[in-house]
Amino acid sequence: MKEPWGIILGASSGMGLATAKKLADAGMNLILIHRDRRAILEEINGHFDSMKEQVKLMSFNTDALDKDKRTDVLEEISNKIGSGKISLLLHSVAKGNLKLMGKQEAHIPATENEVEKSFSKAKELAQEVDYGYQALNELDFSLTTQAMATSMLSWTQDILTRDLFAEKARVIGLTSEGHQRVWPGYGAVAVAKSSLETLSKYMAVEFAGVGLRTNVIQAGITPTPSMEMIPGSDLMKGSAKFRNPYGRLTTSEDVANVVYLLSKPEADWINGTTIVVDGGEHLT
Repeated sequence: MKEPWGIILGASSGMGLATAKKLADAGMNLILIHRDRRAILEEINGHFDSMKEQVKLMSFNTDALDKDKRTDVLEEISNKIGSGKISLLLHSVAKGNLKLMGKQEAHIPATENEVEKSFSKAKELAQEVDYGYQALNELDFSLTTQAMATSMLSWTQDILTRDLFAEKARVIGLTSEGHQRVWPGYGAVAVAKSSLETLSKYMAVEFAGVGLRTNVIQAGITPTPSMEMIPGSDLMKGSAKFRNPYGRLTTSEDVANVVYLLSKPEADWINGTTIVVDGGEHLT
């Protein structure tokens, strides 16, 4: 087998960084794409340097959504990995608009009996959350969907064009329960996540002929830098702990473990599905 490489889009924090560390532990060479301010690069590079002690690693602090920059990155990758092949592409881009569709009063719908008692404090707190008022527009939806959904297809197509994928390579996207539930300010991201899940099904079928396996992981509520930006995220975490059978939140490492499992040869026959990684949180 030719030397395996993994590409992670959004590799500097959260699930992307946790996955990079897990795959490095497993011996997979890494190509890490991220976009961060200069002020925090020292900390990020510290993580990357630790992984360089285990595997070969290339990192690019660039805009993964820019077509020309994507072309430049893939050209450099093609020149540097030699006979190596890309065994895994993880799409962990978290860039979206968190605006309301219109001015409204934040609230949690009323519930009954014991459930209402459990959420009574949450309802009080929800009234205090300042969601602001910047109405979502068509461009917001377009940019969010490109970042969190269709860019996965663009990267896949460009990697295929350069014949860089290994046999039976894996393409994995990350979604959330948010596309099935309504949370103020999450509308554009929810639409993007729904698009990602539909896109992954089509990719699973249409790219099967070239050997790709395409799947999506639906993580439970996971404390990450991007999650903290969602208005009322503390309420989301409290609700998740209440619903979760194990009484805890999902971690980035939980998700990284499943990406690793999907990268194994034993997962060859998993294609076109959404794997829920939340300890059963979605069931209650």
